[in-house]
Amino acid sequence: MTSTVDQFSLELERLSEHDSSENPVRAIATNRKVSSKTAEAWWGLAQTRANLLSLLHDEVIAESFFQQLEDHRYVELNSRVGSTKTDLVVFNPDELIRVGFDSADL
Repeated sequence: MTSTVDQFSLELERLSEHDSSENPVRAIATNRKVSSKTAEAWWGLAQTRANLLSLLHDEVIAESFFQQLEDHRYVELNSRVGSTKTDLVVFNPDELIRVGFDSADL
């Protein structure tokens, strides 16, 4: 029997009402098969930058997404900066757990 692993897309929001908090960035993981199944984690700015690098494995791309977050207060991780929703980067639960998501939520 083959088991399929859920895959998640990731979007980041920097909420103005949380700017003075320790963790102003809300990371939202959405299940690609069941879009109503989401999980969230709250990150600090330095943690956000480090987590992007950990997830994307490319400093230039990670920094580009971080800059978009800073400029627009929102970023959805696409396979190419500026690409469409159909080109979302997908992550396995293990990758998201490594950067602070609760396994029970994934």
